[in-house]
Amino acid sequence: MDILINLRKRHELTLKQLKDELNKISDLSFDEKRLWQFEKGEKTPTEIEAEVLGHYFNLPYEEFIYFN
Repeated sequence: MDILINLRKRHELTLKQLKDELNKISDLSFDEKRLWQFEKGEKTPTEIEAEVLGHYFNLPYEEFIYFN
């Protein structure tokens, strides 16, 4: 998922830092492996995960579901 890679790099975040930030703002339990799988296109975020990503990056959640 190029958008996630680009946003993470633009915000100068490692996968661990992004995981920690997402876990602070949600009740979900993100892990580095799952985020890495999103970035590589191996997995697609659930709608709830996409909403958390959208909230964190101030983007519509659809960006993280439909645009891999």
